[in-house]
Amino acid sequence: MIKLTLCREKCCPTVELVNGLFIIKDDLGGQVSLTPGQLSVLVNNFSTLKREFDSCNHSGARKSR
Repeated sequence: MIKLTLCREKCCPTVELVNGLFIIKDDLGGQVSLTPGQLSVLVNNFSTLKREFDSCNHSGARKSR
């Protein structure tokens, strides 16, 4: 198993690689499992997602899809 902590603070999300799945866990016990293909889609679209996130934060309103 490989485990990556996503910050250096007290409460941090983690990503674990277990049995070919990337498992993202939050501080409240929630988790989501991504296949390598799903993680690839996320990584490949990160710039677009970040732009949309940043534009929502600057306008003060959430955009709906």
